[in-house]
Amino acid sequence: MSPDGPSATDAAEVLFFDPTPGPGDSEGGDVYPPEAMSDARSLAFRFGGMADALEPGGYEVVHESERLQVGIYVLAAPESDEQSPHEWDELYFVLEGSGALTSEGVGLPLEEGAGAFVPAGAEHRFSEYERLVLLVVFDKA
Repeated sequence: MSPDGPSATDAAEVLFFDPTPGPGDSEGGDVYPPEAMSDARSLAFRFGGMADALEPGGYEVVHESERLQVGIYVLAAPESDEQSPHEWDELYFVLEGSGALTSEGVGLPLEEGAGAFVPAGAEHRFSEYERLVLLVVFDKA
């Protein structure tokens, strides 16, 4: 991808990767092969209990398609949020806990049931949490 955003050749590229703990970029996550999705209009997935199995700072992909990646991200004090800006727009939904998200210098308090949008490339960090469980949706389009 070019620094100016996706190009026509980027859109045509089919990506396959080994599972990694790095959310939000094309270096990580499980990608379902196109043939597995060709007949599927809807696909159910489960994430209940997954947060209990993740270490602080852990991220697990629960669904991925050509245009979306959905994962669970767990943060717990005293571990700090060490993520880097991502190449995709993302939505965070707080499933458990509370904290604050600072994105591009703007602070936003978040509590259970709240959500936040972070644009691609934006510096952002979570803070002020004891334990924070987030559902993360990346827009890969």
